[in-house]
Amino acid sequence: MGPRFTGTVASSSFMMPNRCISVRLGDEWRFFDPADKYLPIGQLSWEEQGVAAMITNRNGFERTSVKVSSSEASKTLRKGRFTLSNKGILSGSVSLEYTGHFGVDLKWILDDESVSGQHRYVEEMIANFWPNAEISSIVVSNVTHPFMPLKISFVLESLSIGQVVGGDLTIPVNPFELLATSELPETKRHSDLFFKFAKTEVDDIEITLPKDFELGKAHAPRSFEMDGIFEYKPRLGIKRRSSTLVYSRSYSLKVVDFPSRHYETIRQLFQNKTLEDRHKVSLKRKSSE
Repeated sequence: MGPRFTGTVASSSFMMPNRCISVRLGDEWRFFDPADKYLPIGQLSWEEQGVAAMITNRNGFERTSVKVSSSEASKTLRKGRFTLSNKGILSGSVSLEYTGHFGVDLKWILDDESVSGQHRYVEEMIANFWPNAEISSIVVSNVTHPFMPLKISFVLESLSIGQVVGGDLTIPVNPFELLATSELPETKRHSDLFFKFAKTEVDDIEITLPKDFELGKAHAPRSFEMDGIFEYKPRLGIKRRSSTLVYSRSYSLKVVDFPSRHYETIRQLFQNKTLEDRHKVSLKRKSSE
């Protein structure tokens, strides 16, 4: 099994650089790679998905295609329980969990590292979206486990997210997307668009507000989707008794190949996602009366 190809298959070995086990289940072929110690059962590496496959048997061979794993098979789950100061400084606990292709890629990076090396990698990874954050108490779990998701947890000591405007404090509802930028910045594209794999991101965030502030007029980021291709669902609420802002977000990219003629449509979806990821709310200072 190898690169994308059409037409006659040459008999040269370079045309089929990758091999795996194929099993007929009902009316379809399923493919397995038992030599990869971190791949979930029934999932191939993303380079080997969405390609043509040649299955050999005693009568010759037949051609079929390898399905792309679903967006639910590769998840990133980000959970934060934070406290906000009256100066807009965020602190709290963070847990990250990676399954499918996300987890496999990280496990291959981290499994040869010492504990201190793993911690350095996490610090660099966090600096990509929180460049000025101070973190501590890093824990990395399941790095060499063949089935369990890779987990990372740490304590966020300090991160400035708030902007004081007059007497109000403006903050982003999703600190994980503090530096959100579009994945498709180019306005035009002449070649087809390809993403490595279908994916899902889930965020679960609670921010306890400073005692001197309360949520002003606010609305949730906008939900939108393109059926079977793209889904973006954020939710925003408030626990008034504990004065805690509650935000959740689910984003799924379900298709990985797009003809260039559809680029502007797909780009607009990502532009909309970036806009909603940057959504902010205003906290007003409580009356002294």
